[in-house]
Amino acid sequence: PAFRYVGVPTADDAARLAAALGIEGDVTEQPADFGGGWVVGPNDGTAPSLTLSVDGLGSWWYSGPMLAMPQYECAVVDPAVSTEAGTVDTVGVPTTTACPTPEPPAGIPTEAEARQRTIDTLSSLGVDVDSVDLEVYADDWSANATVFPLLDGVRTSMAWSFGYGENGALTWASGSLATPEFAADYPLIGCAAGVERLNDQNDAWMTGGITPMAKGTTMSGYEATADAAVGAPEPMPVEEMPVDTTPVVVTLTACRVDRTMQWDADGTVWLLPAYTFTADDGGEYTVIAIGDQYIATPEAVEPPDTMAPTDTVPGSSVPVDTSATPPSTDVAIGPTLEETQVLVGLSLDEATKVAEENGWAVRALRIDGVDQAATMDYRTDRVNVAVTDSVVTEIISIG
Repeated sequence: PAFRYVGVPTADDAARLAAALGIEGDVTEQPADFGGGWVVGPNDGTAPSLTLSVDGLGSWWYSGPMLAMPQYECAVVDPAVSTEAGTVDTVGVPTTTACPTPEPPAGIPTEAEARQRTIDTLSSLGVDVDSVDLEVYADDWSANATVFPLLDGVRTSMAWSFGYGENGALTWASGSLATPEFAADYPLIGCAAGVERLNDQNDAWMTGGITPMAKGTTMSGYEATADAAVGAPEPMPVEEMPVDTTPVVVTLTACRVDRTMQWDADGTVWLLPAYTFTADDGGEYTVIAIGDQYIATPEAVEPPDTMAPTDTVPGSSVPVDTSATPPSTDVAIGPTLEETQVLVGLSLDEATKVAEENGWAVRALRIDGVDQAATMDYRTDRVNVAVTDSVVTEIISIG
């Protein structure tokens, strides 16, 4: 069976989730150019906050208040040497410092306490705790729990995470509100055909939907041209690097039926039948286990020709005086939010490659629900994304 995630999150869902996580505040809707969804709590780290996305998984992220870093004062130690006359100061030797060993925070939950805290939170959200697989880890510095929903006793690749810190405080958390719904049954291609997919390095299902190009080829519409009339620079020469074509041999020892998450072109998230192969080196390799005839790959998105003359401002119907001095080509015309949706569902590495082919840059502003520090400069060609488990799940903004 294949499943798809359903359920469009609402403001009421954000309020219910905030209450379960102990967050106070109004539910605020985010503008579409910031990815949409809702926020509860401040975004300056002074108190807990929650972000609920409207992506295909209904992804949410919790951020605890920023904790003050402990301050340690290091003592200055004068070097000394021992002689027959006693201990004397060493002349000309730089002084050294002695710093105290950091102490772990107080009140870190034990593994059992973290497990129970997580179960209580899941129960308050109406989650059947018997239908999940729960992994918990705790040490002197922190405790965390990872929750894997089960389908027919098999883990899904979607996971909820909870982190606990000093005095048992919830420091971070993330998850999804969408639920899997049965879609259809599909015949499987068999493990032998799965091995063929592993060996076919041009198979789109092994590269996040992007088929590698042969050496020396260019994608239609991606080849830049120089126009001396507007002062475009000559392309930099590219030195051909030798490529090692020696195949890497991996010996597979087992094949099991599994499920893999795939993002559809329209934003729907699917759980498709898959094969996961175990190798003798301990590695695991997963491929989709249904035939190509059941899957349609989206056509490549052609970027706009930014060098072509135009009599309108891009994205508007306002006429432009084409007799005026051409604008500087040093400023790139960036993509629209619609164009960048092609990055959603790809791994961060693949999304970066696709963006570079389109002349864009990618910056991960949110990783596994945690907002990242970022510079305040503005770039029209930069795509700011959210990443969960190394997969781009949301386009946050352009700039």
